Amino acid sequence: MLNLEEYADYTNSKLDQPRYYLQPNGEMRYVFSGNESAYQADPNNPELYKVITYRNWQKEAYTSAFSQIYSASVSGGTAGMKYYISGNFKDINGTVKQTGLKQGDLRANLSAQLSKSVDLNMALSGSLRQNNMMAGGNTLGGATGAISRTALDYAPFELPENDPSFTNENKTNVFSWLNDYVDLTDDKTFKASLNLNWKINKFFTYSLRAGGNINTNDRKRWYGMQLYQGMNNQGYLATSNLSKSNYSVENIVNYNTKLGSVGTLAATVGMTYDDYNFLNKNVIGKNFTMFEFRENGMHMAGDVITSQPIQKDYQLLSYLGRVNVSLHDKYLITASLRADGSSKFAKNNRWGYFPSASIAWRMEQEEFLKDVSWQLQLIQP
Repeated sequence: MLNLEEYADYTNSKLDQPRYYLQPNGEMRYVFSGNESAYQADPNNPELYKVITYRNWQKEAYTSAFSQIYSASVSGGTAGMKYYISGNFKDINGTVKQTGLKQGDLRANLSAQLSKSVDLNMALSGSLRQNNMMAGGNTLGGATGAISRTALDYAPFELPENDPSFTNENKTNVFSWLNDYVDLTDDKTFKASLNLNWKINKFFTYSLRAGGNINTNDRKRWYGMQLYQGMNNQGYLATSNLSKSNYSVENIVNYNTKLGSVGTLAATVGMTYDDYNFLNKNVIGKNFTMFEFRENGMHMAGDVITSQPIQKDYQLLSYLGRVNVSLHDKYLITASLRADGSSKFAKNNRWGYFPSASIAWRMEQEEFLKDVSWQLQLIQP
């Protein structure tokens, strides 16, 4: 970055009349726009200029970051049950001042042999996270879009407010972001899964698998009167509420038996269900009568704009069946059928059916090919 003298020399070189004057005592004078000729005639008139001080905006915006991470876990159990529980907490400061992340996580796993024929596995996890993204989000939007762009693009001094050329856009400096911008996100996540296996008898087994995720994300962004967007809207507050969830259930029954000395039979029937939900709400507040509530002051907005919520919900229900027959370990027959019903389609066109069948002949198992060095398998769908 240019220091104040380098910036003054560079800017003066592009102007017809200079506006920056370095004095013998080291002070830098900034001549107000339109007063260049008057200053040259009367350089000691204090109404024509302002003494400015160098600001290294990167030093004002960035700092050394300190992070803390704590974790603990416990595990144990018996011959028929085992458990594992862990938790951790993170407190991570960002390199941009006033940014950071705080997050707590909890996880639990349980494995249990409920009986000689039933075993159960469960997993639970949850997370709470708060992200302070004070840096702003639009790094491509020029100096008024994010503190990082302001630190790079802004002149290396605070522009005097009594300059006639002073506009709302060049009022936004690094201090504006630090003092009058808020970007907080609260995120909550919960996940669970279950796996149950039951050996009903020597022929039948049953499996239940279920799981789900829940996530909520609430974000608040406040632009106060020191920031370009806040000045233009008499305060600007944007909130978003995102809610997502999904869960699935799978039921499977397997049947296995021998067909005497001829072969084996394996059959599977099942049902699966999946549910997905998505809802996003966005609200914008403008023209505030009070600014002290900042990100919590939507009730003080003169104009509240509520966007049409975005909702995406759908369900999928499936039935499936499959039969495998093996005869003499040479002839293989497979038939399957799957039916899928989706709420994404119209009520009269929600179901699709997908049958399939195949026959295989393992020729290398035939006696008359036992001594043949090459192998050939013939499959006829």
